[in-house]
Amino acid sequence: MNPRLPEIFPFPAIQYIPLNLNFLAEGTFIPSYNLQNKPELIIGKELVNKVQHLPGLQINHSQNFPINTCPVLALNLKISLAKYRSFFITFLGTKAPDHYQLFTVPTERLYKERIVFEVYDESSQKPLVRSSWSAIN
Repeated sequence: MNPRLPEIFPFPAIQYIPLNLNFLAEGTFIPSYNLQNKPELIIGKELVNKVQHLPGLQINHSQNFPINTCPVLALNLKISLAKYRSFFITFLGTKAPDHYQLFTVPTERLYKERIVFEVYDESSQKPLVRSSWSAIN
């Protein structure tokens, strides 16, 4: 995988902040939740509310996330890389039906109040999903 990928990361590499993701849980979930296997990102406080209603996830429903992080649940995806620039956190990953990953993104280096999370397929370089999150809650 070439992390330069000008179609996804068009600016000079020095302008992107690589993010270390802290993976907390990963596995498969019951496919009846999402019959279309559509990639989805559930972010921040929204995750805490929704995770209780997702069958088959091996996640602690009352989990406290570390300070200065944003929790993200990726459904039908496998995330492999994250970079931040301006209003965007851009992930590289692949479609993975019935697969989930729970991870946190460090927020201490984010300098915008509203962030757009976007996932691109690392092979085709096409967008898979986009969602937004507000640092002010």
